[in-house]
Amino acid sequence: MFRDGSSMIRHKAPPLRLWPLLLLALALAMPGAALADPCPDEPGTEETCLAESPWYDANRLTVHFESADGEADWLFELSSGSEYRITLDEKLGGEPVAGIIMVVGGQVMISKGLELELGSETDSLDAPALVQQLTLKLLQHVFPQGRGQVRGVENFRVTRQHLYLTAATSRASAEFAPPWTVTGNIDSGNFDWVDFELDFEAPDVDYRAQFSGRWEELPDPVDFPDSMIIEDWQVWPLVPQPDPPPLHPGWTARDMRIVTLGDLRRIMGGG
Repeated sequence: MFRDGSSMIRHKAPPLRLWPLLLLALALAMPGAALADPCPDEPGTEETCLAESPWYDANRLTVHFESADGEADWLFELSSGSEYRITLDEKLGGEPVAGIIMVVGGQVMISKGLELELGSETDSLDAPALVQQLTLKLLQHVFPQGRGQVRGVENFRVTRQHLYLTAATSRASAEFAPPWTVTGNIDSGNFDWVDFELDFEAPDVDYRAQFSGRWEELPDPVDFPDSMIIEDWQVWPLVPQPDPPPLHPGWTARDMRIVTLGDLRRIMGGG
């Protein structure tokens, strides 16, 4: 699904800056008034189905993904629409990849444990972002009223004969034409989390994938404190910098005399 040449991926030209594409930021791009049935199986209602979805209220999401391409584990943690962290362990063809990515203030990406190349550093966001979006959209199709609709442990099977399932980043997109089916089970847990298992099939393209994990809306927001040590992380500016530039793409933070996240934020703020 995530390899070049896949019939389900369209690659786009890279933008001048990174679109904040994870978790709650996605909800901001979904216009439309809510329907009595938020997800009717009618052509052209995809955006209305997903508008203001309660599943976008997550601030922590754990996903284990498996398909013919391999498997991966991702932990998404959202502090705000412009700050988030992804912990990843991917075996999706090629060499295994494991590490951490953070976006700070929507302006700078920092990475640890990953071998990223200058000019294509944001490619590392594509696979987790696509799977994150597909997970939330599948949950919305099954339980359009959110976790409050789940009562204990529930099994489900939902087939869409007319609706497309899509996901997109600023560089790549995935599209599944109907018919497609999602089966599985969900456990409502307690007031702020649910566990889920989703088995997705798109027979026209002979594609199948499994998504499992935990969706959480933590009562206390995720915090990335100024005291967090990042001296061993690589720094990747996402927006144009002043001249002379204070940050050097791909450099380790300590080489720019940056030790903590607070140091980086002060530079970003011009302090």
